[in-house]
Amino acid sequence: MKRPASPEGNDRICPEWLKVSFAASNDDAEYENLETDVTLVPGDAVNVTLEIYVDEITHVRALNRTTMQLDDVLVLRVVEGRDHFIPIRGLWLQSCFGRSVDELIRVPEGGVRALRPPRQGSDNAPINRGQEVCWSAPRELFKLTEAVELLIERAVADKDMIENASFPMNSNGWPFEEGSWIMSDRSVHEEQRSRLLEALDNDRNLIESFTPDTGAVERLEIVAEVLLLFLSSIEDGIITTQLWAKLEQDMANRKQALSPEDERAWILDVLSSAPNHNISFVFLTSMLSKVAVELAPLPRPVSTRESGSSRSSMDHRRSLNFKGRSSPIGQDPMISRRKAIARRWSEIFAAVIFRTSPIARERDRRVAEDRKRQILEVFLLGDMDNNSPG
Repeated sequence: MKRPASPEGNDRICPEWLKVSFAASNDDAEYENLETDVTLVPGDAVNVTLEIYVDEITHVRALNRTTMQLDDVLVLRVVEGRDHFIPIRGLWLQSCFGRSVDELIRVPEGGVRALRPPRQGSDNAPINRGQEVCWSAPRELFKLTEAVELLIERAVADKDMIENASFPMNSNGWPFEEGSWIMSDRSVHEEQRSRLLEALDNDRNLIESFTPDTGAVERLEIVAEVLLLFLSSIEDGIITTQLWAKLEQDMANRKQALSPEDERAWILDVLSSAPNHNISFVFLTSMLSKVAVELAPLPRPVSTRESGSSRSSMDHRRSLNFKGRSSPIGQDPMISRRKAIARRWSEIFAAVIFRTSPIARERDRRVAEDRKRQILEVFLLGDMDNNSPG
């Protein structure tokens, strides 16, 4: 079934978005190491499964705009016999992935599946162009961040009330880092993820899309994965190339460090030139900050009234410290945990929300990555301002 080599020089029997597998008809056992050739003796039979799986974001964008079709012809070559041509065609359902923020804020209630795709052969303009703006930020982003918040609350409550209910307390990247996930059955994970994606495209309740037997932790991990996939697919990003250039230039020209409060005000002021991106950024960072509070709550700061009554006990504790030194507040385990979470999450999300021009030098790339992380981290650690040593 091998076809002529592609322009890249790779021999393939089908397009990238199509998988062809062979299995014996008697027990459905898949042939081992089988790629393109099958040998049958008289009386034998083989089942052929065709599976369409689109995961390249460039393909998603092209399919959304009808510049690409799920259409191909497979060639079944018979040794010393004639070739058989097998046409295949798939129907693409519109997806919220691979679109720009400007497109997404114009999608009305009902989701992208309720929209009519552009006519084939037209100018391939984004769907819904010309209609009124329906949302201040992509509705899909709001639904995903809201689901994360609700599920982290449920997961924390289950951990406190239900025996054997737990989540990775020692992983700073959880639930946004794949290596930390609890769900190990990949087939179940993918099936539940498909249900969530279907709900997202049809503007349905995301949490209700899961099967009832799916626990809060497993649901949270899947929603977190889809959130990252969605952010990475946004064509212009939450932080566009132009916004990032302005932020980076200001950081490079800065003469002295700003306080966390002034840093946040400066960032939001720069982003205000693109209101929909600004609101999307606030949605996202607010959610991350709330989730971090659930996973690593900070110690309650001591009020002025409490500080007077507890001064003698505080002095006593200080006297017991090694060499008479008080333990810096930054070494409090809860604060250290929060800082570690904020740093790792900032690294993870910086990779999916910023859009930048190519950077040639490795040193410049590292500087840029560090600045992106700092921009996110200052929002994730916002509630620590009141826990700083005074």
